[in-house]
Amino acid sequence: MKKQMMGGLLALIVCGTINSQSFTDNFDAGNPGPSWQGNANYVLSQTSGMLVVSVNKNTPEQFFTLDWPGTLDVSANPLLNVKVKGSKAFILRATLYASDGSSLAKEIRVGSGSQTFVNCCFDFSSFAGKNIADKIQFAVNPPENSFSGTICFEDLIFGTGAVKLCGIGPVNDVVVYKGTTHRKILVSDLVNASGISLTGIGSIIGNIQTSSIQNGFASITFDCLATGTTTATLTANASTGYVNNDVNFNITVEDDIAPTVNKPSDVSVPVGKESTVKVEGISDGNASVEQIIKVTATSSNPASIPNPEVVYDTMGSPYATLKIKPTAAGTATITITVKDNGTINNTTTTTFNVTAYEGYNYAPTIQPVVKQTIVYKSPYKKSILLAGIGDGDNGAQTLTITATGITGVISPVSPVPYVQGKDTA
Repeated sequence: MKKQMMGGLLALIVCGTINSQSFTDNFDAGNPGPSWQGNANYVLSQTSGMLVVSVNKNTPEQFFTLDWPGTLDVSANPLLNVKVKGSKAFILRATLYASDGSSLAKEIRVGSGSQTFVNCCFDFSSFAGKNIADKIQFAVNPPENSFSGTICFEDLIFGTGAVKLCGIGPVNDVVVYKGTTHRKILVSDLVNASGISLTGIGSIIGNIQTSSIQNGFASITFDCLATGTTTATLTANASTGYVNNDVNFNITVEDDIAPTVNKPSDVSVPVGKESTVKVEGISDGNASVEQIIKVTATSSNPASIPNPEVVYDTMGSPYATLKIKPTAAGTATITITVKDNGTINNTTTTTFNVTAYEGYNYAPTIQPVVKQTIVYKSPYKKSILLAGIGDGDNGAQTLTITATGITGVISPVSPVPYVQGKDTA
């Protein structure tokens, strides 16, 4: 909602005509103020000092509106500042309307960086109707047919108090492995800026070098000196006539983190046959570097269940396979060890149990018999096909098939004639 009207006039905006020089909103109220108008394409809410805009548009040129009562005279400072972030990169268009229906649209690209707000500036200096400003319409990727995502506003200032900021894109938090050198961060969306600088870095990184700006892009290169986390401030140094702009982001130099592996479920397997167990969740533990991983498995009872063979042939894969072939009945605890090439915290183990049996006796199989209708007349015999016959153990056992009937009504032949190994009778 409108918090105050600047330029010497303080007012709480609810309704009526206002003649003043600015509009500000820090979005601290529980709900968007009455000046904010959403719709099905842009659902507005407020939380933690932010205006949250859930965008789900399916047609181009859709918008949401900031429509204050009356008009504003921002001719002395026709600037709009608003801090913006989004779940993905997008174009934000702000269209200023005058009470006579004239308008001027300005667009800014907001880079992908949902962690970081960037302070955007829309300059309406060339708008003839800036002395009778009536409303602002905001649109995300205006010409596109569809967009789905979330954008957030913070600390909006229109008119008095807004400044002519140069442009800079967001920078996501950076996680780097210890000892890394020449780590590069790309900085985008630099507009009306002459260079960039990095401060607030503490002692965890050094040898910082910044490139010149080319076509709106620049880069920062640094070496990692020590483990830890610091909040860095990246500043776009403004060209003449503009004001510096900056973004904050975290730099973490991480030490070696222990590898990961999921615990497999316990299994039962037959003696003399090879069985496989899938192992999942394998990683070196560090998101910022890919280390060499070695996976091994040992048995607590190798006399019955030898050490499994480990198949891990794609470095970086989260999966491995254990081949287990027991030589005798028994139980064993299998210990899986995942080790990377870090100097500390480089080993993780997990266990599961294996029970080996001399053999299984799976139940025989036969398909259900279709209901039959038998006409009672000579020769009083009917053949019925039995299918899907098996011993359940790949044909290793001898089968006997019997049939029973209703005494004095149906007398089936039993045992049923059957050729061993066939699936019908």
